[in-house]
Amino acid sequence: MKPLREQQAQKTKEKTYKVRSEYAADFIKELENSSELQRLIIESAKAGLSKAIVIPNKPINIEGLPASKALIKKLENEGYKTEWVEQVLEAKDKKNILGEDIIYRALHIRW
Repeated sequence: MKPLREQQAQKTKEKTYKVRSEYAADFIKELENSSELQRLIIESAKAGLSKAIVIPNKPINIEGLPASKALIKKLENEGYKTEWVEQVLEAKDKKNILGEDIIYRALHIRW
């Protein structure tokens, strides 16, 4: 049997994963349902760019989660190249509740 502190740490880790997974699923569903993803790609292409950048609206790393993996697979099946790139929400940013830099990842979609 695991010590109580280890059990609590495991429960916290599981809760964090669940929250991240639910956020990723909701964020990606909204991105696709609202046609925001398509609009972002089209607007970037019209501007002469060769990529679009999808930045989660919360500094939560969604890379590798089930919904994110499904989106990557869909994009790559459509011929896009994808890459996760580090983003930083700086400590001084008013939206940062931790008061220290928060590192998460944005999705770069290339064509």
